[in-house]
Amino acid sequence: MLVMSFNAKRIIFFKFGRYKRVIDYLKIKKPDIIGFQELNDKSLRLYTNNLSNYNVVGQGSSKNILFREYTSIFVDKKYEIVSSRTYSLTSKIDKIGYKEKEDNLPRIVTLCHIKDKKNKILVVNTHIDNTDSKNKYKQLLI
Repeated sequence: MLVMSFNAKRIIFFKFGRYKRVIDYLKIKKPDIIGFQELNDKSLRLYTNNLSNYNVVGQGSSKNILFREYTSIFVDKKYEIVSSRTYSLTSKIDKIGYKEKEDNLPRIVTLCHIKDKKNKILVVNTHIDNTDSKNKYKQLLI
């Protein structure tokens, strides 16, 4: 099983056309699972439209389009998605869009249970806070 992870870096990947190179690379490598961090609405659509042999799970971190990002998981369609859910990386894990006062942005984690003929697999994709606050460590423990 090939698993890959990419930080889409929101604007930077579009500004320099990096998303096209990532798509080309993924089409060559054909990973079974891809975790993306910092997708925005536009990049999520582009990757979803260009990687049509994947099912995509994960919801945005906020209702506010300016701050919304996704930690989406792309799963090759040969796998069955048993369940998936996105949680807040805060003390209020079910409150998507909530952030602790120390956080720069609302942070989330997406979990996905998949299975093939032999195995059940839990895939976890997250993007913790980028500051040096102690809250970064709390986010890893939630």
